[in-house]
Amino acid sequence: AAADPSAPRFRGEVRLAPEFAALDGKHTLFIMLRSPKTAGGMPLAVQKVDFARFPLAFDMGSENVPLDVDNKDEIIAGEIRIVARLSVSGKLTGGAGDIEGELLSRPGEGLVVDLSKKRAQ
Repeated sequence: AAADPSAPRFRGEVRLAPEFAALDGKHTLFIMLRSPKTAGGMPLAVQKVDFARFPLAFDMGSENVPLDVDNKDEIIAGEIRIVARLSVSGKLTGGAGDIEGELLSRPGEGLVVDLSKKRAQ
């Protein structure tokens, strides 16, 4: 079945800052859609890419929502924090040395998340 064209989609790319170029293709990347109102907790939607190569195109929608609910489109509608994390630590929840970036956005195309911040802890 074709995707609903009116459903919210987040499309764009994740870029790796030049100072971290040596990490290209060596670690798992997590792209998460998160509430703009909370700092942690379970992501609203998630995409995992093993041995990520950059720049990496992403396309996320309700199929990335891990909950088994009928209102998946509503969960990711509106303003969302797009968080990308290159998991250098190997930890699912994030750890020291991970490279992160985020963007506050509404559904759309041409979104860019820059992985430019090294996580201290």
